[in-house]
Amino acid sequence: HEMADFVRVISSLGPKKLWGDGSKLHFVGLLDYPEIHQLYPNNIPEKYVQEALKVAKDDPNSLPMIFARTSINSLPSIDRCLAWMEPYFALVPHPMTVACCALMMSNNRTEVEKYSFGDYTKELFRDIWTSPYYKWFRRAVTNPTAPIPAACAGCRAYDTSERVKKYGIDYRTKEDFK
Repeated sequence: HEMADFVRVISSLGPKKLWGDGSKLHFVGLLDYPEIHQLYPNNIPEKYVQEALKVAKDDPNSLPMIFARTSINSLPSIDRCLAWMEPYFALVPHPMTVACCALMMSNNRTEVEKYSFGDYTKELFRDIWTSPYYKWFRRAVTNPTAPIPAACAGCRAYDTSERVKKYGIDYRTKEDFK
């Protein structure tokens, strides 16, 4: 397995102080989609986790590590979502501001651009942040009786299924708020 090697590679890029105080190395579970289900590991053998931890302990440049799994059956409710508080700046297929990095994990990337908040190379971030569309989005995500914004439907970080069943999905885009 390559986990310990990955710890070594990250450490070789420079001392911890160059990364910043909040930097961490996250090992998360493979996202399980129907198209790759046959590749999905049920667990990471403990010996690989221990090997990565030992490499990190022995290397003063190693970043703190987090080992997490991503299971659709154990996600918190979308009502607890705080990801909208720090929008994600995506570079693919072109520069755009989206709700969070979980959108890039949704396996529905053709829709990401459609529901983005704007192109950060053409608009000031302040204008994106204060736009009617983004204001609506923030209210909709945090309102437990509102339909789920389409960008969030099928989220990989929060469970949207109950709200979708009760209140549906809102397919409005930034164009609907102009």
